[in-house]
Amino acid sequence: MFPIKPGKIIVATKNEGKLKEVEVLFKQESLNILLEALPKDFIMASEKGNSYRGNACLKATFVGLSFGAFALADDSGIEVEALEGKPGVLSARFGGRGASDLDRINLLMDMLRASKSTSKEATFVSWVVLYDSINNQCHSFDGILKGILIDKPRGNNGFGFDPIFFLPAIGKTLAELSIKEKNVISHRGKALQKLINFISS
Repeated sequence: MFPIKPGKIIVATKNEGKLKEVEVLFKQESLNILLEALPKDFIMASEKGNSYRGNACLKATFVGLSFGAFALADDSGIEVEALEGKPGVLSARFGGRGASDLDRINLLMDMLRASKSTSKEATFVSWVVLYDSINNQCHSFDGILKGILIDKPRGNNGFGFDPIFFLPAIGKTLAELSIKEKNVISHRGKALQKLINFISS
């Protein structure tokens, strides 16, 4: 078992959806590790990296050093083939500060229509990073999920672009899956599972 002292990991996100997915998966794996959310008034470091891994490591390290503890961070994005991989690493900031999930979905759909492309293919990418406060280093794990984009949102679960990310093999969008179902197949779920395997080894 990888030593996490004092048996606590701070989850470096204020996204309640992400936090819930992490909590459900850790509980499901029966890990004897306390997950702690960030205080609501904590000011997170700006994402200045040009890669998912870089942003996740920046956030995890910032939180870990701030609290003198192990910290877990994720940076994810959607890469749309017709838009040459955009919005990619800028997905969380897509549409500008204050934009809602629906605002970002509508903007993405507008850009897709303007592209005149017939391709609807998209890929979700996630990098999950564990900041190791004992050795002052980041342990990184990745995951991807391929699907296609649909014109109208479906489902009330999930967040971000989940309602328009359709999985042909399942016949549902990510937003139509429960958290447990999503964790099995999603980009973040795959990355988190690699992290859990690392912790458990």
